[in-house]
Amino acid sequence: MPSAPYTLEGRQYWTPELPIFVNREREDFMLPLHRHDFVEIQYVAEGRGFHYIGEERLQAAQGDLFIIPVGTRHVYRPSSRSVKDELIVYNCLFDLAVPERLVRAH
Repeated sequence: MPSAPYTLEGRQYWTPELPIFVNREREDFMLPLHRHDFVEIQYVAEGRGFHYIGEERLQAAQGDLFIIPVGTRHVYRPSSRSVKDELIVYNCLFDLAVPERLVRAH
């Protein structure tokens, strides 16, 4: 896969008061290889396919969990374009300041 200049920014997804965003994504072939300025925890909920991380191509299947650090290039691709081969991923995006804020919230 070609290198990607495409960067997703956390401010597109959350507010300063709540710098966390959770979504359910049906992966396809449209989103380009990208990186982001936030941490992302991903859970593969349904299906199987591939997760391109940096220069690696990993198989991804139901039950897999990935943690994507800031700046890491990645993208998911389903096994095929067939509806029966859907790849569903839950994403939790958060700002780097969130863990520290949680520790201070005790």
